[in-house]
Amino acid sequence: MHKVLALSGIKNDIEVDLALQWCTSYDENIVSFVNNVKTIDGGQHESGFKSALTKVFNDYAKSTGMTKGNSTFEGSDVREGLTAVVSLKIPENLLQFEGQTKGKLGTPSAKPAVEQVTTEGLKMFLEENRAVAEMIINKSLKSKEAREAARKAREEARKGKNKDKKERSLSGKLAPAQSRDKNMKELFSLLVNCPCFFDFLISDLYKDKALLKKYADKIEKEYREEFSDITDYDWDEIKREIADELDFPIDDNIAENTLMKFYEVATREPQYQGTYHEDDGSLTLSEPLISRPMGEWIRKNIGE
Repeated sequence: MHKVLALSGIKNDIEVDLALQWCTSYDENIVSFVNNVKTIDGGQHESGFKSALTKVFNDYAKSTGMTKGNSTFEGSDVREGLTAVVSLKIPENLLQFEGQTKGKLGTPSAKPAVEQVTTEGLKMFLEENRAVAEMIINKSLKSKEAREAARKAREEARKGKNKDKKERSLSGKLAPAQSRDKNMKELFSLLVNCPCFFDFLISDLYKDKALLKKYADKIEKEYREEFSDITDYDWDEIKREIADELDFPIDDNIAENTLMKFYEVATREPQYQGTYHEDDGSLTLSEPLISRPMGEWIRKNIGE
């Protein structure tokens, strides 16, 4: 579609070099480096590049009238068919990585540095190359239309599925199966509504439901912010789509509902208890946590 676009600049003592080219394919291919070392897990520099790219194209399309009203591109729309290299040179005193493999850049100042270089250079390129800009915008519009059509098709399919499910439920034949699925649905509800919740056995949190909700909201806020830094996807939209696929609502009172149930199950008194002996591999059952008839049945089946 066009020759390779090269952008470079120095911001916040960070040297930024970018190479971009849109092709007619549908694949996105972004490769990043820091001090000549490939960052396979991306990081702040890729996040800054993607966010700037999306903003520049949305601003340009709106200013030229190629998009109407509140219609905007998502990051995946403008990156369709893009091949890019993001390379930074960062002084040692600013260099930070996340994880032991050093595959993800964590330097906070890298993101705004890449955003500035991308924004300034790309704006100038689009203004000076209107024909190329129009081709990229048109390609992004087609990607946007395909994405929205796919979403609409999923919604229509879900409506049809829910309608069939409602009609079957009216017969009453599936009531027992629905009750059997209750515990599994509650587990999935926990995973969707609290995808990043942990420390559920801190007993002090569960003495006060208001405190539990405050803590749960704090955890989700932290992960929401981290999620938005590394991807263009919308946290709430993903939760809604998963919840729709699994056919249950987003729980606005997750702390009091699902988390309390999960805690009660995790901390309940065990039905039976045993001691495993490493020297001979035997198992000793304890009384009176388990009834004698059940104990005899277990002993018989484990060969004691």
